[in-house]
Amino acid sequence: MSKQHYKEWVVQHQNHEVTVTSSFTWDGTFSGKLMIDGHVLDKIDVTQIGEDNAEEVLEMLNPKTPILSAERVSESISHIRVYSGGAFTRKISIMFNNENIYQDNLNIFDRLILRFFNTVKADT
Repeated sequence: MSKQHYKEWVVQHQNHEVTVTSSFTWDGTFSGKLMIDGHVLDKIDVTQIGEDNAEEVLEMLNPKTPILSAERVSESISHIRVYSGGAFTRKISIMFNNENIYQDNLNIFDRLILRFFNTVKADT
């Protein structure tokens, strides 16, 4: 069975292969993985969005909160963090030891959504 709406990003950095995957279905399930050199470091699985996890899911849409992360991966990798963005398509950025090693281009709608999240966060 193939995953619906599957997307994969692969980035080569410092002799490592960093892979991020994402998939979702229109009935409210989504998943993602952060891997380095084929080893899963973090994953997320939401099988159904409901009242009990709506706040957690909304926080994952916040572009300032990592959706996937790993700490103290090795002596040379203190942390890897993946951030999500995008208004109508999935877009990510990958931070590797505080260095941005990948970022999808954001269009005007993406930037408006980011501005909206920043405004909502400032008001709370």
